[in-house]
Amino acid sequence: MIESVDGTVHLARARPFLERGIPCFIDKPFACSAADAKAIIDLAARHKTFVFSSSSLRYAPEVVQYVAAPAKGKLLGCAVHCPAPLSPIPARNAGLYHYGIHGAEILYTLMGPGCRRVTCVSDAGVDVVSGHWADGRVATLRGIRAGKADYGFVGFAEKSVQSLYYNIAGSNPWPFWEMYGYYTGADWPVMRMFGARTQGAASPSPEVPVRGDNERRSPPIASTPEYGFGSAHPGVFCAVFGDGGTRSISQSADLIVLDQLGKRSDQSNPSLDSL
Repeated sequence: MIESVDGTVHLARARPFLERGIPCFIDKPFACSAADAKAIIDLAARHKTFVFSSSSLRYAPEVVQYVAAPAKGKLLGCAVHCPAPLSPIPARNAGLYHYGIHGAEILYTLMGPGCRRVTCVSDAGVDVVSGHWADGRVATLRGIRAGKADYGFVGFAEKSVQSLYYNIAGSNPWPFWEMYGYYTGADWPVMRMFGARTQGAASPSPEVPVRGDNERRSPPIASTPEYGFGSAHPGVFCAVFGDGGTRSISQSADLIVLDQLGKRSDQSNPSLDSL
């Protein structure tokens, strides 16, 4: 799993895995240029392996259920809105590549492929992007940087106009298990059942506790943003756990604890050569 916040390094970091035929999940943004994206796809095809990228909002229950509902009729267009803070390092994840990509995933999940023309109006507090589809449908994405910023959309369909909002809090492990089945050929219903069991289980604390002996704790990696550690979620970073769930961990967490979380049960550190 390539989890670097900086999309400009994803090609370099995925390359050694893809060249060994190891399937890769690449977190958003998949890449920050068409050339890098094509190179990643070509590497996966050449070495006969899988590569996958997605925002979790592609699988947001509210979005998936709306798309599947037949009562609305054909979707004619949509207006999606989402937070779109800019990267603190302009050379990385420029513009909507940073967090506006979540809204773009919602939009494409609703509209599907076929966008042929894009226009954009940009100001300090907002980006408004309009897409024109080959079949005449039109959709807009509003990336918000000023004022209240939530995830949601208005769907314009043949039989209804409906507003929906997505609660980004919480964890849904199902997309992870669907990806696992896709990569491994595992039986998807079984994986979904496992996901349902873990989803219903008692959740551990959402944050790793900080050690009391602060003098022994290493400085938080978050204090050195040039490493690309963390995310735009204030004070936390997102971690994927073995049960398929995602949870937020404080950036002030003890680095010894984080090291233990990344070890195997025999306390060994996974290495590329052992995969």
